[in-house]
Amino acid sequence: MTIYETGTSDGDSPLPTPYRVSISGADYVDSEPFGSGIAPVAVSLPMQDGEERLLLGFPDAKVFVDLKLDSQGRITDELFASPKHLFRRRFVYEPE
Repeated sequence: MTIYETGTSDGDSPLPTPYRVSISGADYVDSEPFGSGIAPVAVSLPMQDGEERLLLGFPDAKVFVDLKLDSQGRITDELFASPKHLFRRRFVYEPE
């Protein structure tokens, strides 16, 4: 899996050019607030073509995550927001 990530702690500036991050799925999940499998707030929104949008909230940490999942349940896009940070990630999977 390859992730293209961009982020900022300056809400007044546009996001910079994404850069490539190679990471295993397990390492990625372990690094995220939802890595424990628990989110205090979770909403699933079906989209077209079997895709799904998963909105996760961690109010005590003031962290919110918007995930787009493909028809296979894999994350394809992520928006991670906290009071001082905004990250956008796009996920690309190798053909099986």
